[in-house]
Parts: sequence; C-alpha cells; structure tokens
Amino acid sequence: MEEAEKRLGFRLALNISSYKAVYGGDYPLLDTYRVYTSVVPASDDYYNRHQEIRNVAYQALKLARVRSTKTAAKRRDDVKAIEIGGMVMIFGDQFATESGRSRKLQPRGRGPFIVI
Repeated sequence: MEEAEKRLGFRLALNISSYKAVYGGDYPLLDTYRVYTSVVPASDDYYNRHQEIRNVAYQALKLARVRSTKTAAKRRDDVKAIEIGGMVMIFGDQFATESGRSRKLQPRGRGPFIVI
C-alpha cells in the first residue's frame, strides 16, 4: 500500500499521467499512418478520410482544452498575505452548524473576523 501511495505522490508531484509515468510517453490516441496498403483502393480512401476527420476532431479538442485552461487561469486569484489586524472570511463545509437540513440558502462563509 505504501508503495502505491509513493508512486501516486511521485506522479502528482511531477504533474504527469499514469501512462506517461509507466511507459515514458503519452497515450497513443490516433494511429495517423498506415504501414501497408490494402488490395481494395476504396478502403484506403475511406480509411484516409476517416483518419483526417479524427485528426481534425483531435486538434479541435486540444485547442478547446488550451482555451479552457487559459480562461480558468485568468479567473484564479493570486494568494494574498494575511496581515495582522486585517479582516478574513472563513469558508468551508466542515464548519456547518446544522446537520440534516438544506444549506442552500445559508451563508457560505463565516465572518468577517479580525486577525490578531
């Protein structure tokens, strides 16, 4: 169990996928080339068209992921240092006061509190 946790921690620390950690490369999503030609030319044309469509879809997906990552990064706030005498809000579900009731309309945070 400890070895699995070490491997998971190592992978998370490097920010790589499990496949890349084990095999040293990215997961092969597309087979973009054909090693041999078939006897039927129509099947080659069909295969090539299919591969082109898959490649276009794959590239569009990669571009969408990049745009999504950039947009999410813009929304992230920088960490601000807390000063003594400053005001802070505490957010978290572990501070829930009532159990078994819907908290949909309850405030999300507690505070503001003065830092001493």
